Amino acid sequence: MKRRNFIKISTVGSAFLTTSGIWNLNKTLAANPENIKYCFQSERKIPVVYRVDVVVIGGSTAGVAAAIAASDEGASVFLAAQEPYLGEDVCGTFRLWNGDTQTDLGQKIFGNGQPTPMFVKRILPKGLEGIAVTGLGASAHRDAMPVIRMQPCLQNQGFAVGIAAAMAAANNQRIRYIDIKALQQKLVKIESMPERVLIDQDNYPPSFKEVQKASMTLVDDLAGLEIVMWNKELGIPALVYQLNLSLKEEDKLAYARILGMLDNNSGWKILRKRIDGFEQWDKGWNYTGMGQFGMSMSYLDSLIIALGKTREKGVLPSIIRLAEMLTPESDFSHFRAVAVAFENLASEVPAKTLFELLQMKGVTGHAMTNICKAIRDTPVSRTDTSTRNNALREIILGRSLYKCGDYNGLGTQILNEYAKDLRGHFYRHASGVLKLGMGPKEKKLYS
Repeated sequence: MKRRNFIKISTVGSAFLTTSGIWNLNKTLAANPENIKYCFQSERKIPVVYRVDVVVIGGSTAGVAAAIAASDEGASVFLAAQEPYLGEDVCGTFRLWNGDTQTDLGQKIFGNGQPTPMFVKRILPKGLEGIAVTGLGASAHRDAMPVIRMQPCLQNQGFAVGIAAAMAAANNQRIRYIDIKALQQKLVKIESMPERVLIDQDNYPPSFKEVQKASMTLVDDLAGLEIVMWNKELGIPALVYQLNLSLKEEDKLAYARILGMLDNNSGWKILRKRIDGFEQWDKGWNYTGMGQFGMSMSYLDSLIIALGKTREKGVLPSIIRLAEMLTPESDFSHFRAVAVAFENLASEVPAKTLFELLQMKGVTGHAMTNICKAIRDTPVSRTDTSTRNNALREIILGRSLYKCGDYNGLGTQILNEYAKDLRGHFYRHASGVLKLGMGPKEKKLYS
């Protein structure tokens, strides 16, 4: 099936369906939560209506591209989409930059379109077979997303995954074991990838000499950090050497912070001294959704987390002092920093401090354990992220309290509440923490 025909056929009918009925229903439920009735479904047989080689879940540009590519390769394909049209935000709003990077607007948004190499493993969920994830669901660091999430990128990714899925189906093999070079050749042929990828070679792992050289440049805005962290067995000794060799206090602090993040305590006194010099919190970070790139913590946050990961009990008074400065209006990243630090220190000493933070007005009570509460607590504005910030703050403080031995059972209570949360990510996290349980030392503290 040709791409233009697929898109032409798939867009038919988009004008005849609407989501207004669903929106009106939500408003009705929100206005009368006490009148909601429930029904229960028993187990039932579900008929199999199609048997296909490839199933694509999601009608985004990446999903459509994957379906087209798999179909072009001869695979039978079923595409399931949640919207009454394909293409989602592109087709739904007819964005002007729909794949065209040569216009003035396209150039401003996409620049020169420099290719970004990606590993195949980023589309393969760990521990699962027969499934590949593309589009915005693929695995990537949040700061890498802007490079790989634009519409042309997603279309090319989707097309590559579609071909890969068809190859796996045709050869009756798992997608992680397909011939990557054969896939690259197909993509080069349709000009989805530059020809040079056929001769590209990985430049890692770095040599001992490269790690040593990179450790010397870290004081220049962390230049070379990715090389040092590639092999921690080589990187940590190199960092400790540079820490002891450095004469400038700021250079020593840079090495101490990195070492702390790597669970090394060589620079803990340097970190503590720097933290003790703060008389108030710096500007922190709150979750706001779109448009957030860069660090999700402040400089002071990073120092506190690094200090906690040194696991030196002598740092507790320094972190408790800052924790006691927090108010309900403080930024989320500050609460997270002290919670993570206390958790790593695994001491009963900060348990009361965490308990008192949770006693502050508005800090607890944000778990959505039933549909009525979810409707009531969900903001009217779709861009209001206060519910997520509040829930994240509560669950991470509760987790830290639980891991520090708990205090009046509040940490356990909070985790049990979120273990019933209707939002899957909170439910999974709280359930996982409870399932892992307290360590031997934490159990002793709690008893």
